[in-house]
Amino acid sequence: MRARAPLSTADNALDPGPKSAAERPFAVVVAQAGAQILHGTDLLAAAAGLYPGMSLADARARLPSLVFAPADVAAEAAALRRLAAWCERWSPRIAMSQGPRGLDGFVLDATNLAHLFGGEAGLLTDLLARLRGLGVEARAAIADSAAAAWAGARFDVAALSPTGAIWPAGETGRQLAQLPIEALDLPANIVAELKILGVKTVRALQRLPRAELARRFGPEPGQALDAALGAAPEGFEPIIAPHPVRVRLRAEAPVISDAQIFAALEKGLARLQVRLTQKDLGARLLSLRFYRTDGALAETMLRLARPEREAAIFSRLARERLATPDCAAALGAGVDAGGFDLIELLVAESAPFDARQAAFAAPSAPIDPRDAGAALAQTLDARLGMDRAQGVVFFPEWLPEEASKRAGFAQSGPATLSPGAPGDPLLRPRPLFLLAAPEPIEAMAEAPDGPPWQFRWRRRLHRVARAEGPERLAPNWRTETAQRTRDYYRVETPEGRRFWVFRAGFYGDSPAPRWYLHGIGA
Repeated sequence: MRARAPLSTADNALDPGPKSAAERPFAVVVAQAGAQILHGTDLLAAAAGLYPGMSLADARARLPSLVFAPADVAAEAAALRRLAAWCERWSPRIAMSQGPRGLDGFVLDATNLAHLFGGEAGLLTDLLARLRGLGVEARAAIADSAAAAWAGARFDVAALSPTGAIWPAGETGRQLAQLPIEALDLPANIVAELKILGVKTVRALQRLPRAELARRFGPEPGQALDAALGAAPEGFEPIIAPHPVRVRLRAEAPVISDAQIFAALEKGLARLQVRLTQKDLGARLLSLRFYRTDGALAETMLRLARPEREAAIFSRLARERLATPDCAAALGAGVDAGGFDLIELLVAESAPFDARQAAFAAPSAPIDPRDAGAALAQTLDARLGMDRAQGVVFFPEWLPEEASKRAGFAQSGPATLSPGAPGDPLLRPRPLFLLAAPEPIEAMAEAPDGPPWQFRWRRRLHRVARAEGPERLAPNWRTETAQRTRDYYRVETPEGRRFWVFRAGFYGDSPAPRWYLHGIGA
């Protein structure tokens, strides 16, 4: 696989503190085995030969002017993930890179994409220039494998240049041979033992017999060499799930007004409709991403009640969503920060498109309630935020507490809110409020199948004036032997309070039947 470009932020990028006025070399350190170890360096320190993993004592002996501060590893990792998401503008496939000291960079799979940026050199130059504009010092390399690019970004001197390091295809072995043994991402104890034996470079390791190397150090050195040389398969877990459809709109100049934003959106949504039509898909969840020139990323989501692909529908919902206070504030902040140079539309969830007749019916024909319900659900989601409006989804379960659940109105869909054939749960009298789980009560009732004439719930005694039932709900006797048959009753007290109670089991059974309260306001 060609053209992978990992960036190392631990080598520099997120300075947790200011440098001196003289721009002295800077590093962050962590405590390890009772010593202070360099966790990351800026480009000045790296150019002087300092590298992560070096002891602070050795670093200061080599570079007395070094300024250092404690590393905030958790904050670095969070910032690195945000930066990786922002770099999706160069590749849709990005994976985090794990080094000996933890998360320390990320890998962009730019296979077959470099030509979009004028070649590999153009891609790296553009990427590094934009990062420098954000105040991020980064080391980058392109190589035949992710492991080789990892090594080049951290140990090749060329990675410090404004254009990064580019290893020609097929020359990974020669380039690796010039690097220190640390470039192979081996466990620290193996690196230490190899260096004691005088194996300080990758070239020296390559010269050792594989069988002898495996007997002495186990399989790790051989596996690390194979991964770097591309002789072993590489695991690649993108931090962003692949999307079946995406549209990107790159601006020649930053977009700095609402009119420009909506004009770009209209153009992108028209393209999105074409691509969805080509794939015979409809969008269920649509992501609108606005990449700011200052490196921040503003994103909002649109939930569709059912698969849609009409640009007009997307446009109406996008305008509703972007007019909400939180989105308007995010867009305003982006404009104030210099505008947006990339707008991206991602279909995060899709489904086969269900074609519907839209224009053949007479204007006076009644509107399909499903269409009206879908439009309402989508508008509520756009105005109020995803899943703020709740609907109900039903399931073919005999237990009432498992037969339905709340979900976002657009997710539940209007079809699930309409009663169906006889036997549908909506056609049976049910409480207005169902408890999350049935609560035990103390009840007195006539045996064997009479309703309760009084019961105690939460320490309060309730007398029953009227009762209706039973409604028997029984499990599948072949598969649910642990469940007991339930007889439900709707009861009303003299004060007019209504409850939904049930008896689990039958009198004469062992164990004895128990009574529960399951709902209020039947």
